[in-house]
Amino acid sequence: MITDTNPFVYSRPVGPEDVVDRDEETAKLLQHAVGGHYVRLYAPRKFGKTSLLQRVLRDGAEQEGLIPVLVDLYGILSLADVTVRVERAYAQQLKGALRSRVDAFLKSTGLGLSLGAFGVGAKLQLDPRADPLPALHALLDLPLRLEAGGGYRALVAFDEFQDVAKVPELDALLRSHIQLQGDVASYVFAGSEPGMMERLFEQKGGTAGAARVRELVSLTDRDVAPS
Repeated sequence: MITDTNPFVYSRPVGPEDVVDRDEETAKLLQHAVGGHYVRLYAPRKFGKTSLLQRVLRDGAEQEGLIPVLVDLYGILSLADVTVRVERAYAQQLKGALRSRVDAFLKSTGLGLSLGAFGVGAKLQLDPRADPLPALHALLDLPLRLEAGGGYRALVAFDEFQDVAKVPELDALLRSHIQLQGDVASYVFAGSEPGMMERLFEQKGGTAGAARVRELVSLTDRDVAPS
């Protein structure tokens, strides 16, 4: 039996319970979220950005009653791709009565949306020519529906946000929804390419140019050494 193994995971995000020495960063991001602020989070790949987001979302739900939603935008190719990913994010993270109410609303739209197995991804597979835009609009409006359904505030994290630049007009589409949700949702825009993120946010009318900026730095040897 092999017992001498490397305990450090690099190839995938670790679970929230395994995040090492990010208490200050977690607390600060939660403070921004509860205060209704939008945040830009920069970190090179393999710095633990996604793991930190998962911890913030978990703690936000458990400690502050936030509704956690993590959308992975890495390598997105089209509006249809984004639509499927947003739908899956809500399907994976909404629970209980709130999930049932949101699923009932999505089904009532007639757009092929569902938090079950037969959502918009299945519809697009059956008819690749179907226009995903109406479904994406409905999904991006969900924080408003969550609040109306009795939720406190959604905390939506877009991971690898710089990849929105790969899909024409996606940034403007996101902005048209996000700018109306300050009372019901907080957003974290996390990215690993600072140059691209700067261009997205600093250009006139960028998604959330006023978002607060946080940079995730590398852990030192002292941070991970046994106490």
